[in-house]
Amino acid sequence: MNFTLKQLRYVEAAGRLGSIAKAAVEVSISQSSITASIDALEASLDYALFVRTPAKGITPTSAGREALQLIRTYLNQTRQFESELQSQGGDDAGLVRIACYATAAPTFLPPILKSITENFPGISVKVMEGNMMAILDYLDNGEVDLVFTYDRHVPPAQAFEPLFPAPPYALISKSDAASQLPAISFEQLSKRPMIMLDLPYTRDYFLGLFRARG
Repeated sequence: MNFTLKQLRYVEAAGRLGSIAKAAVEVSISQSSITASIDALEASLDYALFVRTPAKGITPTSAGREALQLIRTYLNQTRQFESELQSQGGDDAGLVRIACYATAAPTFLPPILKSITENFPGISVKVMEGNMMAILDYLDNGEVDLVFTYDRHVPPAQAFEPLFPAPPYALISKSDAASQLPAISFEQLSKRPMIMLDLPYTRDYFLGLFRARG
């Protein structure tokens, strides 16, 4: 069975994104090259990896889903090997894949990326964003090396290293009389309309703050 790392990367991108066109954009290659890589691997394996539906993209077959997981594991091990091999030269080098909770990324990531650029110029960084559920899936599937998120719903198999406390805040208008109070209770806040970030885990967290206090 003959295949190259590039072919596997093209196939993995297509499977992850569910689109040959999107995969071509991500890896900066033509759509025909993505299609050729899929065709070559399917011919080598002698089974279909994807069901291709015009105007709807591609969907992994049951065998394709298992194959994609194996491909991701292999690519992850290959990246680790490449980084370790490069590091033997004495300088930090290689690719670090980071995922961040989308709402925190605009304020949280810039100083971190700046620090990496200044202190480790040989390292390149790939950034992915998503909700808390999505970025933990990225880590579990080997699509990223680390994630920046909160310490809620972290699976036992994933290690969490706290960087700083992140208590919840309630934002109210300066024109609201409550803004002049030295403190405000959850009961007082519960009587006001609330704009809530309606994302998996986030929704349950904020509503849970009120439920826990009756």
